Amino acid sequence: MLSGDVLTVSHDGLVARIKLYGIDSPRFGQPFREQSMALASHLALQKMVEVTPLFKGHDGVENALVRVGGSKDYLNVQLISHGLAWVKPGECSAHICAEWRGLENLARTNAIGLWVDPAPVPPWEWQKEQRLKIRERSPKPEKAAE
Repeated sequence: MLSGDVLTVSHDGLVARIKLYGIDSPRFGQPFREQSMALASHLALQKMVEVTPLFKGHDGVENALVRVGGSKDYLNVQLISHGLAWVKPGECSAHICAEWRGLENLARTNAIGLWVDPAPVPPWEWQKEQRLKIRERSPKPEKAAE
Protein backbone atom coordinates (compact mmCIF):
# COMPACT_ATOMS: atom_id res chain seq x y z
CA MET A 1 0.00 0.00 0.00
CA LEU A 2 1.62 3.24 -1.13
CA SER A 3 -1.09 5.49 0.30
CA GLY A 4 -4.80 5.33 0.94
CA ASP A 5 -5.57 5.95 -2.71
CA VAL A 6 -2.56 4.40 -4.47
CA LEU A 7 -1.85 0.69 -4.23
CA THR A 8 0.28 -1.91 -5.90
CA VAL A 9 -1.40 -4.83 -7.59
CA SER A 10 0.35 -7.93 -8.84
CA HIS A 11 -0.95 -10.25 -11.54
CA ASP A 12 0.89 -12.99 -13.41
CA GLY A 13 4.23 -11.81 -12.01
CA LEU A 14 3.68 -8.19 -13.05
CA VAL A 15 3.33 -5.40 -10.52
CA ALA A 16 1.42 -2.20 -11.28
CA ARG A 17 0.65 0.96 -9.34
CA ILE A 18 -3.05 1.75 -9.33
CA LYS A 19 -4.58 5.11 -8.35
CA LEU A 20 -8.12 4.85 -7.08
CA TYR A 21 -10.15 6.89 -9.56
CA GLY A 22 -11.81 10.11 -8.48
CA ILE A 23 -10.61 10.26 -4.88
CA ASP A 24 -7.75 11.75 -2.94
CA SER A 25 -6.72 10.62 0.52
CA PRO A 26 -4.59 12.52 3.02
CA ARG A 27 -0.91 12.93 2.16
CA PHE A 28 2.13 12.19 4.33
CA GLY A 29 2.05 14.62 7.24
CA GLN A 30 -1.69 15.22 7.06
CA PRO A 31 -4.17 14.16 9.73
CA PHE A 32 -5.93 10.85 8.98
CA ARG A 33 -3.30 9.62 6.52
CA GLU A 34 -2.49 6.62 8.69
CA GLN A 35 -6.17 5.77 9.17
CA SER A 36 -6.79 5.99 5.42
CA MET A 37 -3.86 3.69 4.68
CA ALA A 38 -4.89 1.30 7.46
CA LEU A 39 -8.44 0.97 6.12
CA ALA A 40 -7.29 0.47 2.53
CA SER A 41 -4.75 -2.12 3.72
CA HIS A 42 -7.29 -3.90 5.88
CA LEU A 43 -9.75 -4.12 3.01
CA ALA A 44 -7.39 -4.98 0.15
CA LEU A 45 -4.03 -6.30 1.33
CA GLN A 46 -3.32 -9.84 0.13
CA LYS A 47 -6.81 -10.13 -1.34
CA MET A 48 -8.10 -10.73 -4.83
CA VAL A 49 -9.21 -7.47 -6.41
CA GLU A 50 -11.07 -6.60 -9.57
CA VAL A 51 -9.48 -3.63 -11.30
CA THR A 52 -11.47 -1.64 -13.85
CA PRO A 53 -8.95 0.65 -15.59
CA LEU A 54 -10.32 3.99 -16.72
CA PHE A 55 -7.30 6.03 -17.90
CA LYS A 56 -3.61 6.62 -17.31
CA GLY A 57 -2.82 9.77 -15.38
CA HIS A 58 -0.19 12.33 -16.39
CA ASP A 59 2.25 10.40 -14.18
CA GLY A 60 1.64 7.16 -16.09
CA VAL A 61 -0.25 5.56 -13.20
CA GLU A 62 -3.46 3.73 -14.11
CA ASN A 63 -6.56 5.33 -12.61
CA ALA A 64 -9.12 2.66 -11.83
CA LEU A 65 -12.11 1.46 -9.92
CA VAL A 66 -11.06 -1.30 -7.55
CA ARG A 67 -13.42 -3.83 -6.03
CA VAL A 68 -12.10 -6.19 -3.38
CA GLY A 69 -13.24 -9.80 -3.83
CA GLY A 70 -16.46 -10.48 -1.95
CA SER A 71 -17.41 -6.79 -1.61
CA LYS A 72 -20.21 -5.08 -3.48
CA ASP A 73 -18.65 -1.60 -3.12
CA TYR A 74 -15.55 -0.22 -4.76
CA LEU A 75 -12.60 0.49 -2.46
CA ASN A 76 -12.88 4.07 -3.71
CA VAL A 77 -16.39 4.31 -2.18
CA GLN A 78 -15.42 2.65 1.08
CA LEU A 79 -12.71 5.25 1.75
CA ILE A 80 -15.17 8.08 1.04
CA SER A 81 -17.90 6.51 3.21
CA HIS A 82 -15.51 6.14 6.14
CA GLY A 83 -14.54 9.80 5.81
CA LEU A 84 -10.97 8.97 4.79
CA ALA A 85 -10.88 10.44 1.28
CA TRP A 86 -12.26 13.35 -0.69
CA VAL A 87 -14.04 13.10 -4.02
CA LYS A 88 -11.58 14.96 -6.20
CA PRO A 89 -13.20 17.91 -7.99
CA GLY A 90 -12.29 18.24 -11.62
CA GLU A 91 -11.17 14.61 -11.80
CA CYS A 92 -14.25 12.69 -10.73
CA SER A 93 -16.62 13.20 -13.63
CA ALA A 94 -18.07 9.73 -14.22
CA HIS A 95 -21.77 9.16 -13.54
CA ILE A 96 -20.94 7.51 -10.20
CA CYS A 97 -19.27 10.67 -8.88
CA ALA A 98 -22.57 12.34 -7.98
CA GLU A 99 -23.35 9.40 -5.68
CA TRP A 100 -19.84 9.61 -4.24
CA ARG A 101 -20.28 13.32 -3.50
CA GLY A 102 -23.46 12.44 -1.64
CA LEU A 103 -21.55 9.89 0.44
CA GLU A 104 -18.84 12.47 1.15
CA ASN A 105 -21.49 14.96 2.27
CA LEU A 106 -23.03 12.31 4.52
CA ALA A 107 -19.64 11.60 6.13
CA ARG A 108 -19.12 15.37 6.54
CA THR A 109 -22.58 15.87 8.08
CA ASN A 110 -21.98 13.01 10.52
CA ALA A 111 -18.40 14.13 11.33
CA ILE A 112 -16.95 10.78 10.28
CA GLY A 113 -13.18 10.36 9.86
CA LEU A 114 -11.38 13.46 8.70
CA TRP A 115 -14.67 15.35 8.83
CA VAL A 116 -14.38 15.63 12.64
CA ASP A 117 -12.40 18.72 11.64
CA PRO A 118 -14.94 21.30 10.44
CA ALA A 119 -12.56 22.48 7.71
CA PRO A 120 -10.06 19.74 6.77
CA VAL A 121 -7.54 20.78 4.14
CA PRO A 122 -7.86 18.72 0.95
CA PRO A 123 -4.62 17.00 -0.13
CA TRP A 124 -4.25 19.04 -3.33
CA GLU A 125 -4.40 22.30 -1.33
CA TRP A 126 -2.20 20.93 1.47
CA GLN A 127 0.44 19.95 -1.10
CA LYS A 128 0.45 23.49 -2.54
CA GLU A 129 0.87 24.93 0.97
CA GLN A 130 3.81 22.60 1.64
CA ARG A 131 5.54 23.65 -1.59
CA LEU A 132 5.09 27.32 -0.65
CA LYS A 133 6.54 26.70 2.83
CA ILE A 134 9.57 24.98 1.30
CA ARG A 135 10.13 27.90 -1.08
CA GLU A 136 9.80 30.40 1.76
CA ARG A 137 12.41 28.50 3.83
CA SER A 138 14.84 28.16 0.94
CA PRO A 139 17.73 30.60 1.08
CA LYS A 140 17.33 33.46 -1.33
CA PRO A 141 20.14 33.90 -3.83
CA GLU A 142 22.29 36.84 -2.88
CA LYS A 143 22.48 39.71 -5.31
CA ALA A 144 25.84 40.15 -6.95
CA ALA A 145 27.76 43.25 -5.85
CA GLU A 146 27.83 45.94 -8.48
